[in-house]
Amino acid sequence: MAGVEGMMVSVVVKEAIQGLAAAAGGPMLNLWRSCKADMDEMRGTLILLEAGLRDAERRSGCEEAVLVWLRQLKSVARDISAALDEPPPPPWKVFAKFSLVNKIEGLKGKLKDVEAKRHIFGFSLQNSTINEDVDAKRETVALMDGGFTIVGRSGEKDEIIRCLFLSEESFAIIPIVGLGGIGKTSLAKLVFNDISMQDFERKAWVHVSQRFHLGRIAEAVVSQFEGTASASGYNSLQSLYNELEIISSGKNCLIVLDDLWESDIEMLRKLKLMLRCVNKGSLKVIVTTRNEEIAQEISTVCTYKLRPLSDENCWTVFKQTAFLRIDDEDLRVLEAVGKDIAKKCKGLPLAAHAIASMLHNKTVDFWKAARDRSSDPQPHWSTLFSKVTWVSSFHVGLAQNCQNGFAV
Repeated sequence: MAGVEGMMVSVVVKEAIQGLAAAAGGPMLNLWRSCKADMDEMRGTLILLEAGLRDAERRSGCEEAVLVWLRQLKSVARDISAALDEPPPPPWKVFAKFSLVNKIEGLKGKLKDVEAKRHIFGFSLQNSTINEDVDAKRETVALMDGGFTIVGRSGEKDEIIRCLFLSEESFAIIPIVGLGGIGKTSLAKLVFNDISMQDFERKAWVHVSQRFHLGRIAEAVVSQFEGTASASGYNSLQSLYNELEIISSGKNCLIVLDDLWESDIEMLRKLKLMLRCVNKGSLKVIVTTRNEEIAQEISTVCTYKLRPLSDENCWTVFKQTAFLRIDDEDLRVLEAVGKDIAKKCKGLPLAAHAIASMLHNKTVDFWKAARDRSSDPQPHWSTLFSKVTWVSSFHVGLAQNCQNGFAV
């Protein structure tokens, strides 16, 4: 029980951290600017608390006080995500704006109380290990998964390719921006691997991640342009930039920077400067990000805002995974239930795939229970991952511990 509690806390805390990082973009941008310092402080506190979660989870099985602390942390982190998910108030509702800002300030106070108790327990910190593990699990590659078809994005692919080739600029950065799980990486793969991309003489795919590092990005581009295993022999950024300029000179180049989180304007300016080293020939860059402000800052020509899939396409994604091993006698019933579940994924292909992968070897009753768990008619992405986790733990009778339920 304690192990599941720790797992859920980790998921909820990570959602809150990502929500705070993404709050700089989107419809709430102007509102959140007024409490940016508070939100930055809260994010830093949560990252620190996250670093001690492995030790806390290990000790919660035999220390009741630690288990109580984990539940308090989960409650505050969930409240933070809920506050960030609230729809923006109309411009004329000044008091509603103040109410949201005051709510953030109140949550910061609660988080400080939780953080103060951390010192009592003296949890060992493992943040660097956690970050490396997360990065390794999230890392993307340009290779297409031959077992699955990317559904419903051919029109978007053609639009981006058209934008790449119609741009008269020799240096062009086109961001793909959208919710987490909406299919930005999949769309970038479709473009990168399209036959029309054979016109590019140098191509590189770089997974940027939350651990932004210019040197690592430059090394990845150089090694892929040169066709070598690594580019670790350079002793400075300048030497990397020099090599990048040499090997790309006079060439048509394509770079995909997948999963960009860095929002610091100065760092984004340096990234653009580095990319311009390739501009002795022609360089087209595709960037994927969740943050609209990052997209606007990095873009040089246009920004492509990716929309959710239709319910029909989401169902197609779902059944690709869910029906890998299903008895014919159950298929008719499961199709009806599966269509209901696919609709609750709200056009997010990652949600459809993740939930389907957890349901594909389960019973009809389990599918129905998952479908009927829905309680929120207008769910938000920030709570989806914990709800997916609910599905995975349902079969061991632990659904009652996951208060978020299953409402995707």
